[in-house]
Amino acid sequence: MTIPGDLYVSLVRTATGTGTRTVTIDDVTVTSGQVQSAPDRTPPAAPTGLTAGIPTGTTVGLTWTAATDNIGVTGYDVLRDGVVVGSSTTTSFSDSGLTAETTYGYAVRAKDAAGNLSALSSAVSVTTPTPDTTPPSVPTGLAASGTTWTGTTLAWTAATDNVGVASYRVRRDGVLIGSPTDTSLQVSGLTADTTYSFSVSAVDTSGNESAPSAAVAVTTPAGVPPLFTGGFAGVDGSAGGSAWSSSGRGGAVTPCGGAGGLAGRGGGSS
Repeated sequence: MTIPGDLYVSLVRTATGTGTRTVTIDDVTVTSGQVQSAPDRTPPAAPTGLTAGIPTGTTVGLTWTAATDNIGVTGYDVLRDGVVVGSSTTTSFSDSGLTAETTYGYAVRAKDAAGNLSALSSAVSVTTPTPDTTPPSVPTGLAASGTTWTGTTLAWTAATDNVGVASYRVRRDGVLIGSPTDTSLQVSGLTADTTYSFSVSAVDTSGNESAPSAAVAVTTPAGVPPLFTGGFAGVDGSAGGSAWSSSGRGGAVTPCGGAGGLAGRGGGSS
């Protein structure tokens, strides 16, 4: 006989006993396609262990245990209230676009390469929380220390929040210059003989920002910054002073203490 297309052959033994059953097919010609085994009609097992993380007002994360299949699982469909809202090739999924103070039901199903779908997993219920609209308390105790010609260090007392403080926003003359997660900030890029106003506010995990702290004024020193600070050894090995400053247009360096000599222009010491 002549069969157009693909030929699927299934041999099923229906009798019992110890004898041998033989099926013989004579004169079979396939005009196109190829002889194939029967298609995969076995669905994967249903996923188990579906768990929801702690939701926010708009999102929630889901995880589950991998399903099994006679050939192989290729992915998962995630259903929210019975409607597919996304797919994943792993055993996790993050759903977004939720509404605060709302309860949702989630389930997951597995699928294989042949398109077979498993039964749904056990459902899990998720209720999104009430939005956090409460800002943190105002940071206190803002103070500056170690002010130099070009920088200063700011520190303050930690703020509190009903959920949690995430970071702080430091402003110089009203302009944001840093967002540290701890209670200090090293400020640089200042100009000598200049007064600046600094303030700090707190930000919580929902983005609510406190009012600014009481401002602190910082005035950088006048004059020209020293060329070197700290200990410095002379060419003879003795200790130099703790500060060095430029002298004159010729670029000579004058020690501000210490017995160490400096190398002169001609290679000697001064």
